[in-house]
Parts: sequence; C-alpha cells; structure tokens
Amino acid sequence: MRFFSQLFRRFREHDIIRISGSVAFQLILSIVPCLLFVTWLLQILGFQPKTALLSAEISHWLPDGFIPLTETLLSVLNQTEHPTGWALAGLALAAWSGSSGFSAIIKGLLTAYRVKKHPSFLVIRLRSVILMITFGLIMSAAFSLVSDGEQFLTVFLHLPFGQVLIPFFQWSAGWLLVFTAVAFLYVFAPSLNLTLKSVLPGSFLFSVSWVFSTWGLNEILAYLVVFKQTLNVLGSTALLMIWMYLTSLLLLAGGEINAIKRNRVQSEKRRK
Repeated sequence: MRFFSQLFRRFREHDIIRISGSVAFQLILSIVPCLLFVTWLLQILGFQPKTALLSAEISHWLPDGFIPLTETLLSVLNQTEHPTGWALAGLALAAWSGSSGFSAIIKGLLTAYRVKKHPSFLVIRLRSVILMITFGLIMSAAFSLVSDGEQFLTVFLHLPFGQVLIPFFQWSAGWLLVFTAVAFLYVFAPSLNLTLKSVLPGSFLFSVSWVFSTWGLNEILAYLVVFKQTLNVLGSTALLMIWMYLTSLLLLAGGEINAIKRNRVQSEKRRK
C-alpha cells in the first residue's frame, strides 16, 4: 500500500496526467505530415502503395478503430502528386512534433528522478530526436514481426504444434522488442548513468500493460457494434487520441516506478 500511495502522490506532484496529454497531442500531430512524406517517398521510388494493404498493416500496429482514419488519409495522399517541397515540409513538421513529444517525455522522466537542473533546450531537443528515431525503428521492427513474421518462421510448420508455435514466437519476439525499446528510452532519456537493471520494473510494466491495454481496447470496440458501425474519421481520431494518451501515461508511470526503486536503493546504501 505504501508503494501505491507514493506512486499516486507522485502522479499529482509531477502532473503526469497533463504531461501525458501533451505527449499524445504532439505525437498525433506528427502522423499526417509523416504519412505525407512516406507516400511521396514511395512515389519517388516507383511504388504504388495499396490503401487497403497499408491500412491492414497499420491495423496490426494500432487498435482496430483506426482503419477508417488511415484509409481516408492514405487514399487522399495516394491520389495526389506531392511536390518535393511539401514532402520535405511534412518531414520537418513530423520531426518537430514527434521530437516535441519525446522532449516532454524526457522532462517527465527528469522530474520523476527529481533532477532540479534540466539540460538546455537544444540538448533536450537533440536527445529527443535521437531517441525518437531509435525508439521508432525498434518499435517498427516489433510491429513488422507481429504482422508479417510468420513468413520467417515457416520452419516451425514442420514441427508438432507448429501452428501454435508461430504466433507464440511472433508475439514473444514482438513483446521483447517493445521491452527493449522502452528500456532503451528509460536508460538514455534522463541521462543519469542508469543501468539496465534499474529500469527493468518500469520496462516490464509498460510492455505488459501496453500490450494488454491495446488488446483490451480492441475487445471493447468489438462489443460496441453500434459505435463501430458509425465510426468515421472523427471517431477514429478520438480513439487514436485515447490510445496515445494511454500509451504516454503508462510510459511515464513506468518512469516513476523506476525512480521510486532507485530512491529506495540509494536510501538503503546511505543507511549502511
């Protein structure tokens, strides 16, 4: 009980609710310009992405309610020619919005560890860009493994229970990559010479709760038949906001748990 009361007090003192909303808003702002740049890049390379295929792949990454939003965005972007200037502007806007979200995460983690003197704006922004790219690459690998990993695991089809082993290895490896990505973020974002062992509780909490919360949101939507029938772009955007907010909240909560553990370890060392 003492741990939960301490965690609840930290939520109030460090304003986790507000910071989570800010992170979610900044990350959502980066989606449309990022899709603009990606579709332009695919067109330059000679690919003609199929909207249904891309939206199906994205549905593996995010809750099911976002398919109308992604289909609408991708169909509009695929039907237009994107000048290089607009595409590069989209990339710049996506990088700025995404790095702003990661900057808020860094500041939230610094607050969790009660670091009074924060680095300069440029240092935090540069660190957030590096973390955003690295975190995004690892998470993309996890999403791709979950959605298309069965083609790399066909060797298990010849084994007993192969149909069961393939999804098990897919989701296990995907979860491990998510765990690795968030552990990397917890270690390097605060820049406090943290060890991997010190961030294991928060990393485990986030990776498990994030997977189950995404699954739970999908299950809730499956029962809301009336809502799903009337789901449009506006409803999909609202669902995306909820999911992003929940993800940000869990991420910052994991950081607070790591900070609580670190304070306890330091207190025990001082007593000795």
